[in-house]
Amino acid sequence: MRLDDAITEFNALRLATVAGADARPRLDRLAQAAFHAADHLIVYGSLSPGAPNHRRLVPLGWDLGARLARNARGTMTDDRIIRVLEEIRDLQRQHGERYGEALRNQEESIRLQQAGLRRVRVILAIATAALILAVSMLVLILLRVVARLQ
Repeated sequence: MRLDDAITEFNALRLATVAGADARPRLDRLAQAAFHAADHLIVYGSLSPGAPNHRRLVPLGWDLGARLARNARGTMTDDRIIRVLEEIRDLQRQHGERYGEALRNQEESIRLQQAGLRRVRVILAIATAALILAVSMLVLILLRVVARLQ
């Protein structure tokens, strides 16, 4: 596996983590352990060595030409690749478990909302019947009052 491929997979996983608060720092630690992310500057496109805008980075004090020539398209050892892939696998499992938990919580929420809606319908039916009865009694009282006045 090339370093480019590992970084691409790592970044895809990092963007996909929406769940736990501990997943993102864990991924950041993984990036530091696997790629020394805090110690490297990755340049590409017109800023890469030999490209038209590479000279713009020279005033920043970076000896990018020599450094990137040594490390360009670096490869990872098999043990390091296995550790990174195992960590990614574990994080994907954790993400899947949390996604399943979120789905279960949403299903429970829907069940509770449906139960609440059934209760509201029963209460509304009772209230409607009580309102009809009250109006009917008022009409009867009004008719008796009118009959006595005549």
